[in-house]
Amino acid sequence: MVGSTRAFGGVGAIRGYAHPISIARAVLEQLPQHCLLVGDGAELFADEQGFKRAELLTEESARLFRTSLSAAGGAGTGSVTPENEAYRATALELVRRLAPHDGPWGTVNVLALDRAGELVVAVSTSGFPWKYPGRVGDSALPGAGLYCDTRFGAAACTGRGELTMRVTGARMVVDGLAAGFDPVTSCRRMLNEAASLPDEFSSDVRALCLTPDGRHGAASLRPGATYAAMTETDDTPVLFEAALA
Repeated sequence: MVGSTRAFGGVGAIRGYAHPISIARAVLEQLPQHCLLVGDGAELFADEQGFKRAELLTEESARLFRTSLSAAGGAGTGSVTPENEAYRATALELVRRLAPHDGPWGTVNVLALDRAGELVVAVSTSGFPWKYPGRVGDSALPGAGLYCDTRFGAAACTGRGELTMRVTGARMVVDGLAAGFDPVTSCRRMLNEAASLPDEFSSDVRALCLTPDGRHGAASLRPGATYAAMTETDDTPVLFEAALA
């Protein structure tokens, strides 16, 4: 999403492409009459644009999948919460196996501000493991998983996308910036709203934002979350701790 025009491009429910975020950008730049393509249509567009198909089942991901299907594999060594167990129980009904493993899986958020003052945000994910076929999360939806307006700021979300969609989370963060709240407060306000919704599968939700003057901040529903930031004068990214909502 581009902040100056609020132009957006997204794809969802596609298979066999190593870099779907690049296909999403092509939608933004090459197909201005549309914003979001999914399924077979998105794959047709990707082929027309010359994107190469790839085998995404790596040896490592196959090993993790097999391990998680065994009784001994369990749900990993991470923390187990009632919400995680609820998700696990539902996954059992769908795949008659165990719940999602601890990793590696997740969402990548990138927010950028250039010298000309343009703000952009990009989000890419494979979604929750063993999701129901056809499920599209918040990452491909403007206002939910990402939102960008050069007047106020850019925001992106990770975690339980269904909750983020229900509160239009990224837009809510940017609206907080527009109302004069600082980056951390804007993220916290949205997360507290999401956490107030009834949802037996609710797990961690995180929000990240960047303002036109370069301020940034993040918040999480669980402790220990971090994010990285860097400027043109930094040699490496600098880690920051996300505030607890």
